[in-house]
Amino acid sequence: MAPTYSRGSCSGDASKEGVTFSIGTATASSSSTSPTTAAVASASPQNGTKAEAASALPDQGTGTAHIMAVKPISVTVTTSFQQTQTQSEFGEEKLRSNNKGSHKVILLSRHGESENNFSGKIGGDTNLSPRGRAYAAALASYINSLNIQCPVEVWTSGLKRTIATAAGVKCNQRKAMKELNELHAGCCEGMSYEEIQSEYPQEFAMRDQNKLTYKYPNGESYEDVLARVGPVIGNIEESILERRRDDDEEKVLLIVSHQAVLRCFLSHFLDIAESELPYIEVPLHTVIWLIQDEDTGKWSVSYVRLPVECVDTFRPKPQNCNLQRSESDALETVPTHY
Repeated sequence: MAPTYSRGSCSGDASKEGVTFSIGTATASSSSTSPTTAAVASASPQNGTKAEAASALPDQGTGTAHIMAVKPISVTVTTSFQQTQTQSEFGEEKLRSNNKGSHKVILLSRHGESENNFSGKIGGDTNLSPRGRAYAAALASYINSLNIQCPVEVWTSGLKRTIATAAGVKCNQRKAMKELNELHAGCCEGMSYEEIQSEYPQEFAMRDQNKLTYKYPNGESYEDVLARVGPVIGNIEESILERRRDDDEEKVLLIVSHQAVLRCFLSHFLDIAESELPYIEVPLHTVIWLIQDEDTGKWSVSYVRLPVECVDTFRPKPQNCNLQRSESDALETVPTHY
């Protein structure tokens, strides 16, 4: 079953030991919180107005991000380890375990919010939005502040929004790989869901009927993405086995890619059925920890939300997928954008 990403409300006193916050929550707003001690923050401009969303953007003159300010609080880790820790404590403990060889760690992140994300358009090779640039800075601060005692590799797609997102992360090796590019939407690249429904309503409905196998005209399907990402995943697994067999030094791998690609990674490592793959939630501005227990070989997952606001791009499957459905039914689950 696919892991879920809670959007609940925070509760309790953050200063009390053992109080936990649901993923996707935070306290009041400010512009100066360190991401290594910040709580998982709200990703909810989708419920506000365009003016409210704009007010959360970084200052254009200084580049300072108006992010969620919180005290160093506890976050419930949603893995088999089940402990309550701050973000930095959680990361450092897992990396210490990785250095000792008891766990393997892969870090995943989508690119920061892009200009197309903000305006509700799909695909394209677009720039980061101001909030996306703020996330790139927060991601670098978060990763660079961890006490990593082994080599760090950073892999991105070949698209500029992932390269820009990972640019500030210190690493021993950096790769840009076209295999990690987002699912190509063909004739629908750079269009909003509303525009696709208006111009290609039957294509829009057919994709909703079977999102896994549907191929955009002149574009790709999820099966196509699986085919090109599969060898990359195979190389990662082979490398892990070789280092374990040869007792080589471990490494931490950070992959900054896209929603469709990271769904393939999560489906594979967490043994999620391919039929569920297109609806795995991969939120923006979130570091996803994949952690393998060496004794059992099983992978577990944790989501660490960095405190920079962003749109929610997740679109659940609508109830009505008929080719003759109404426009309102087709657009029922489209996330709010600006």
